[in-house]
Amino acid sequence: MKYRLSLLAGLALACTATVRPARLNDANAVAKSASALESRELAPQAFAQAEKLRMKAAQAADEGKTPMAEMKADRAIAAYAHAQVLARIVKAEQRLVAAKSELAQIESDNLALEGRQVTVAAELASLSTQAQVEREAEAIAEAKASTPDREAARATAARSALSQARLLCVCAVLADGDAKAAEGILASISDLAASLEKKPSPSILVDALKLRSSCQEQLTLARRPNRLSEPTSDESDRLFLELSGGGYSPVRDDRGIVVILSRSDLTGKLSELARFAVEHGRSSILGVVHSERATRQRDDAPTMDALKKAFVDAGVKAVRIESAGSTLPLESGRSTKASHKNDRVEIVFVTRT
Repeated sequence: MKYRLSLLAGLALACTATVRPARLNDANAVAKSASALESRELAPQAFAQAEKLRMKAAQAADEGKTPMAEMKADRAIAAYAHAQVLARIVKAEQRLVAAKSELAQIESDNLALEGRQVTVAAELASLSTQAQVEREAEAIAEAKASTPDREAARATAARSALSQARLLCVCAVLADGDAKAAEGILASISDLAASLEKKPSPSILVDALKLRSSCQEQLTLARRPNRLSEPTSDESDRLFLELSGGGYSPVRDDRGIVVILSRSDLTGKLSELARFAVEHGRSSILGVVHSERATRQRDDAPTMDALKKAFVDAGVKAVRIESAGSTLPLESGRSTKASHKNDRVEIVFVTRT
């Protein structure tokens, strides 16, 4: 009798045990990976922030708050990735220091190596600029005033971050997210962009990155109800395969499924893309006009009007067209190839899962 009672009690306890979300298990696995352990040494602040988020996710799971635990776990995984990027930047800086030391040795050893010294100096300058932009783009502390070159690089990175933030917040609205919250962030983005063009402060990049993070969070929150209600939906996968079969070479990013076209390729293709959008009516459309050089929105107005008309006339209800100017180039430089790639239009099928 006692054995049966004990068995029943054990079964009851097992039935009431909290099932930990799969995303929390994923976060735990990421925390134990080799790249995460490396970031703990090279980027301790960012790693600590990721650990804090993971602990909060575990606490929410223990309290039975599964949706909150999944959201915190997602943010923890993103934070670990952020820490890993910072670790790579630190390693790049270490390589830069070593390269500069090598250059100094070459200069002191033999003037006959002047030709080689010039080459190395050019390589170092390129590496220094690249490391500088990456370091500023992933800044986690308040920035201080620096040299004009560094301030210019910081301003360029801030413009890029603000463009990314704006597009993410627009996608959050199109995905039926909290429109009021997203529009509030968009207003802050516009204010910061205006400040950037007048007299940017040293903290402008940090502020831009925070706004981008806020927009990413809004998009995640907008998609969460659909992901919970339809965890096995393959709608976006089917759309991706159909676009691939149509020869559009789609790609995925945080916004959804993206088709990239040159402006000269728009004629004849917009109607077919609009058909895809109608057939997959749950995908809202974001059109983004990019330019090879800085432009005013009114310069892109004819292209933007053509995009909106094509999708609205086809019956797509949720359409938004934005101009990103030259803030998000695919390639740098003044070559014909770079110009061709940067002067483009992105058709984004904003997925809701």
